[in-house]
Formats: sequence, structure tokens, C-alpha cells
Amino acid sequence: MDKYMVSEAHLIPTPALLVFRECVEENIRRMGELLGGYSRLRPHIKTHKMAQVAKMEMAAGVDKFKCATPKEAAMLAALGVGDIMMSYHPVGAAIQRIVHVKRRYPQVDLSVIGDNEGALKALSEVCSSAGVEIGVLIDLNTGMDRTGAAPGEPSLTLAKMIQELAGLRFDGLHCYDGHVSNPDPEFRKRTAFHSIQKAVETKELIEASGLSVERLVASGSPAFEYTSQIPDVDEVSPG
Repeated sequence: MDKYMVSEAHLIPTPALLVFRECVEENIRRMGELLGGYSRLRPHIKTHKMAQVAKMEMAAGVDKFKCATPKEAAMLAALGVGDIMMSYHPVGAAIQRIVHVKRRYPQVDLSVIGDNEGALKALSEVCSSAGVEIGVLIDLNTGMDRTGAAPGEPSLTLAKMIQELAGLRFDGLHCYDGHVSNPDPEFRKRTAFHSIQKAVETKELIEASGLSVERLVASGSPAFEYTSQIPDVDEVSPG
């Protein structure tokens, strides 16, 4: 814990956010080591929400990011990030906000996730009216039971629908395995493999129908080391 000690702590006004740069740099380096480079890494910025940290990741070789809100997407776009995925399905006012980001930064490959027909149609209507196209990855429920469409046929139906909706582009599949958090690495590995298998089977089903699944984005911090071992997983998104 010595690396977290602060000299002359009494001089720091509190409360204060302290960032230990060396620790952040080490985390970025280790992610690259675990993945054999940064081409499959799409780090999530929902925790740090800081342009400075995103710049450090970009300097290391990261060229795509995941975020939670339109505001975070706008921050990344302003930094020059060319590939941004928002890991929530925009509803209500968030639809207008994410479409505004796309209109302001048309060069950005911007995508969101979706898991139900009604919200996708609402997004399509706004995108179509604004004259923009936004990618959509189907959010799969692979065991966390928080969000996501059921794997298999329900997701295939959604994929076909997205293909037909104006202003939207079917970009692939997304799943978050936040339930894979057991401290035992072997247990975590087994659970991660079981979880991702549902996504892989859904990918195969959709591709068998004639649709292209451009990417399968999966996993969070506790499991990405294991999920990345699956060839069908194109990107992992710890953070």
C-alpha cells in the first residue's frame, strides 16, 4: 500500500480526488500485456470519466472506447476518438443528446446498445429525422439479469428489425458479465466461459440467417482476461 501514501497530506484541501499516475499507467500497460496489444481493447470510461486518463490510454495505443452517457461520448469525440460505443440504450431525452453528438462529430463511428423494439423504433425516428446513422449492438442477457434481450431467437428477431429501421445500422452483439465477480480465479473463469457461450451461439444463429455480426463486445474488469481467450469475442471492455 506504500504506493498510495501521500507525502505532506496535510497540505491537500479536502475532499480531493487524487490520481496516482504511475498506478494508472501500470494498469493500462497490464491490459495491453494481457491482450497482446490494444487492438481488442475497448476500455469503459464510466468509472474515471476523465479526459486525462482517456488521453493516457490513447497514447498507449487505444483507439476505441466505451462510455455510459451522451456527455461522456461527447468528451471522447472532442478528444478525437473515432470509435465510440455507448453501453446503454438511449431513451427519452438521451436520444436527442446522443444524436446531437453524432451531428456535431459526424466523422465518429458512434454506436449504442439496444434490447427492445419500442426503444429502437424511438431511436430510429429521431436518427432518421436528423439525417444521421447510428450503429446498434444488441445487448444480450447472458446471466446478469439486469438488462438485455434473451439470447437466441429473440435476438435474431431484433437484429432483423434493426436492419430495416431507418437511421440505424446493425453492428453486432454486446454482453456485460457483471455477475462474474467471484474472487476465486478458477470459478470466475468457468463462469465467464459459460456466460459468453450464450453470446457465441447467438452470433452463430444470426450469421446463419444471412446477417453479418460485425463484432461481439463482451466482459468487464473481473472477467475480461478469460473472455478474451474466446476467438469469437472481438473486443473486451474492462473499466
